[in-house]
Amino acid sequence: MNGTTVTGAAYIGSVGATWAVAGAADFDGNGSPDILWHNQTSGALAVWYMSGTTVSGNEFISWVMPPWKIVAP
Repeated sequence: MNGTTVTGAAYIGSVGATWAVAGAADFDGNGSPDILWHNQTSGALAVWYMSGTTVSGNEFISWVMPPWKIVAP
């Protein structure tokens, strides 16, 4: 992305149907946005650590149990 303009695309992997992107931020401080995933059935959270369009690692973070939920800022 360049602002709101798509400048390219890449296939980076797939997840099960119950997982949805909950957000993106540089969680590991390498300068590339990472992808935060939320399992809408179990409440689990996981992150894909990214280096450009390459998944450089992943990590289970925690469970989000009711009444907590992920919301956009």
